[in-house]
Amino acid sequence: MDVNPLSALGVEPASTARSRGLSGQDFFRLLLTQMRSQSPLEPVGNTEFLAQLAQFSALDQMSTLNTRMDSLQASQSLITGTGLIGRNVEYFDAATGGRRTGAVTGATMENGELRLEVDGRRLPLSWILKVLGLATPAPTAPAPSPHISSAPAPTAPAGR
Repeated sequence: MDVNPLSALGVEPASTARSRGLSGQDFFRLLLTQMRSQSPLEPVGNTEFLAQLAQFSALDQMSTLNTRMDSLQASQSLITGTGLIGRNVEYFDAATGGRRTGAVTGATMENGELRLEVDGRRLPLSWILKVLGLATPAPTAPAPSPHISSAPAPTAPAGR
């Protein structure tokens, strides 16, 4: 029977920690456990301790940078999607397995993925095969011309 010594301390295995992200709380819990478990005859030196703190600081900064890059990528995807609104596209039709064309009428982010509204469907950007050009606007009725009357214009009451 395999026993994981970290689980007894309330610390997750590295593979699980990597999948959800190692927090500062986790780092300090590991550091405290390491200090409790070290040999009193051979304690961790100041240099090694500072090196561990520097590694954690670098890891924390990389994690922050990664979060900001993810946010930037999502913003850039949405900008790309809004730039396609009003354009005709050729897209993959999953129902038929063929190609169809339609006008992009909207763009949304769903679970971190850009989706374009085309023909009443929300399609992932990866299904767009070709951008064809500007969609032709729907014909509109001509504006009504102002009605000209031959009746005399009303006058203001006398005496005022």
